[in-house]
Amino acid sequence: MKKFEQELKEEIERNEEEFLEICNWRLESVKIDARYSHKSRWRQDERQEDGLQSTVSETELLHIQMKSDDVLFQPKHTYDFDIYLHHLLTRAHKMNSSFQYCMRGIFARCHGCKFVSGPIKGHERSKMKAQVDYRNSKFPKSAHIIDVVRCQVNFLSIVHLRDGLLHFEKELSKYLGHTLDVMRIKNGFEASTPRADVSTQALYSRRLNIAIPSEYKDIKVNIVYIHNDGESIVGEVQFLLDSMASWKQQQHQMYEISRQEEFIRGSLQQIRLNHFDFQLQLAGFNVSSLTPLMLFFPSSFATSQLILKRTGADGKNFVAQMANSSDIQFHCAHELLHSKRYIPEHVVQHQLLVPCKEGAFPLMYALWKQPSTRNIELFVPSSSSSSSSSAIPTIWHSTNTVSFFAFVYSIHSPPFYCCYCCENSIKCLALTLA
Repeated sequence: MKKFEQELKEEIERNEEEFLEICNWRLESVKIDARYSHKSRWRQDERQEDGLQSTVSETELLHIQMKSDDVLFQPKHTYDFDIYLHHLLTRAHKMNSSFQYCMRGIFARCHGCKFVSGPIKGHERSKMKAQVDYRNSKFPKSAHIIDVVRCQVNFLSIVHLRDGLLHFEKELSKYLGHTLDVMRIKNGFEASTPRADVSTQALYSRRLNIAIPSEYKDIKVNIVYIHNDGESIVGEVQFLLDSMASWKQQQHQMYEISRQEEFIRGSLQQIRLNHFDFQLQLAGFNVSSLTPLMLFFPSSFATSQLILKRTGADGKNFVAQMANSSDIQFHCAHELLHSKRYIPEHVVQHQLLVPCKEGAFPLMYALWKQPSTRNIELFVPSSSSSSSSSAIPTIWHSTNTVSFFAFVYSIHSPPFYCCYCCENSIKCLALTLA
């Protein structure tokens, strides 16, 4: 690495003005469309006229999820990372050869450069990038993958790279508006511009105090390629020095590790921030927030301290809080409480039989807050529970004696009768609304 850095320093010092031009290059002769002014708009679907658009809206997919009986069904996730991404990669394979032909033609008369066609980005790599790098972006997140088709141009020297950028700028103007458009420019050499405070740890050029790159650097231009069939795709062109390309090839494994450093640090921070109990507390009993946790962290419910041990200020345990919530939906609550895949059965049954500080049981809150009999039945203790035989009469006695429950329920509902009966050893709750 030190040898590479020293050799690069020697070349930069022979061509400091040219290297400074590279550091300051921003394709200023080309006016970038205002619609690409922010990184949130660097997307495959930003161009309404020919970009790859989603055929279904996020709202429509959420409605489908709400109507589904399967709480693990995540149509938005499936559409984004499978269906939309599949359509994007299909378009990439369809347009790649013509994209490469166009790019190769631009550099055909460029001296001191070598054009290299890149492979189409794979599905798994694209999916991971969409889920990690763009996890907070708008739907569909896969639209942010703007390098599915790509190419690379290697230059023999700093002077050739400077001349190649000017050549690209000149040739690009012939295609703008009908075949090509510029979406984004990322100049990795920009940080090397001269500075007054020269660090003793870094290498700088002798005359202009330009920082010598100590890691892989290139220039990336994301190009919108517009096909004559009325479709477009965003691809990427990389400009780099031949010496940088050779070093990258030799240090490929280390380069991949360095690329993952930010991801690993970010992931660890995200894990700390997004501790399961913290996410569960944020979700509450809102089905659209709760079901992703059920999908991705099903085993975490069984060990969650928020579920197992914590109670509210009024002494309500997790099941009682659920019974007292008007947000719950039957299928979601049933999966959590009675499928045995999330909260252990013995935990559910125990919490159903534990009163809060006011002496009210989860069933009493369910009778007050839940809109249907099947929702209420979720909070009836099981007859098979070993401790239920002695505890259930207490529940019914409390139901008759706790005045706030009867008073509030009588205000919000018609007169009702509640009876507890036993038939064929099966205890049941009979609710008859008069």
